Amino acid sequence: LSPPRLRLPAQACRASTAHAAAAAPRGSVGVMSRPSAVLAALALASALGSGLGWGRGGARGMEMGVRTRFRDALAKRLEVVQQPLDDAALKEGIAGFYDESSSIWIDVWGEHMHHGYYPPGFNGFFGTMDEHRAAQEDMIERSLAWAYGPNASPPRSMVDVGCGVGGSSRYINRKWGCTTEGLSLSPYQIDRAKQMTEAAGQEASVNFQVADAMAMPFANDSFDFAWSMESGEHMPDKEKFVRELVRVTAPGGRILIVTWCHRELKPKEEKLKRREQQILAAINKAYFLPEWCAVSKYEDIATSLGLEDVRTADWSEAIAPFWGAVTRSALRPRNFLRLIRTGHTTFKGAVATPPDAARVPHRAGEVRPCYGASARGQEALARPDGRGAAC
Repeated sequence: LSPPRLRLPAQACRASTAHAAAAAPRGSVGVMSRPSAVLAALALASALGSGLGWGRGGARGMEMGVRTRFRDALAKRLEVVQQPLDDAALKEGIAGFYDESSSIWIDVWGEHMHHGYYPPGFNGFFGTMDEHRAAQEDMIERSLAWAYGPNASPPRSMVDVGCGVGGSSRYINRKWGCTTEGLSLSPYQIDRAKQMTEAAGQEASVNFQVADAMAMPFANDSFDFAWSMESGEHMPDKEKFVRELVRVTAPGGRILIVTWCHRELKPKEEKLKRREQQILAAINKAYFLPEWCAVSKYEDIATSLGLEDVRTADWSEAIAPFWGAVTRSALRPRNFLRLIRTGHTTFKGAVATPPDAARVPHRAGEVRPCYGASARGQEALARPDGRGAAC
C-alpha cells in the first residue's frame, strides 16, 4: 500500500517568497575506521531486517525504523574519533569527495546539490523525486526573495562560491540575466558544470573554474552579489571566508550565505553534549567538514567587518525532510549498488546524518543541525566605508 503523504504542488514549490541561511564549522574532523563494502552491505541488511520488523507503526514508524537502525548498525562498525586536518588535507579531501560522489548525485538528483525547502508536515522519505527537485528550486527562490525582497533591483553580476555543477548559477542567470562566475575545488564538478552550461546555451554569461573560496581569483569589488549555497560548512576559517566574500563584493552589493550550523549553546554550556559531538564528528568525516559553529558566529563576524542590515534565519524544520529523501534514495537497489561500487566515501555521505536529529530538534541528546541565513534587507544600505555589502 502506498503510505499517505503531503504532496508538494509544483506552483507552491516555485513561488517566490522569503528565505536564506548563515553559519558554519571550524577545525577538526572526525575520523572513522574504514568499513569494507561487505560490512556496509551487512549493515544495510541488518538495518532493513530490524527496521521493517520493529517500526513504530505507520509511514513515519517504518521511515524512522529503517533509518535509525540503518544508522545504528553502521555506527557499531565505525570508530569515531577526533583528529585535526590541516588546510591542505581538508581541501584535498573535499575535492576528492566531490570528484567521487558527484556523478551518482547528478544521476539521482540532477543539477542542484543542496537541500530542498518543504512545507510543514511533508514526509521526505515518501516524497517523489519530482517533489524533491521542485523543493530544491524553491530553496533558490526563497533564498533570493529573503535576500532581496520584492522591490530591490536584481544584481548584474554574481559569484557562486562552492558552485557544485552550477545548478544555482544557471537558475539565477535564467531568472535575472546576471553574469555568473562559479568556483569549486572539484575538477570533476567544474568539468560537468561547463558541459551542462554549454548544453543549456548559457556559456556566454555563466563561467566556472577550479578555485579556492578562501583566496578567490577575482579583483576587489568584482560582483554585485555573492552567493554561497551550502559551502560555508567546508570553510575552516569562517572570518577569513566572510572577509573574502566582502572583498569581492562591490559597494551596495549583497552577500548571502546558506550553510549548516549547530544549535546555540545555552548560557551555562561551554560545548555541545557528547552525543551531539559524536553525530557531528561522523558528519564531518563523511563530508570533510571542519568543526561546526552556531549561526551567531557568522552574525558576529559580519558585524565586526562593518556589514550592515545583518540578518539571520533558521530554516531547519523546512529542510529536514530532505534527509529522509537522501536515505531512501540510497536504499534503492540500483543506487545502493552504485554507492558500493563508487566507494566508501560516497556511501558514508549518503547515510552519515541522522535525519531524526533534524526532524526532532529539541530531543534530549540530539544535535540541532541548524540551517541559518544572513543577507541584506530590501533597501540598499551603504557601509560606513562606502563598500556596502551585508551577510
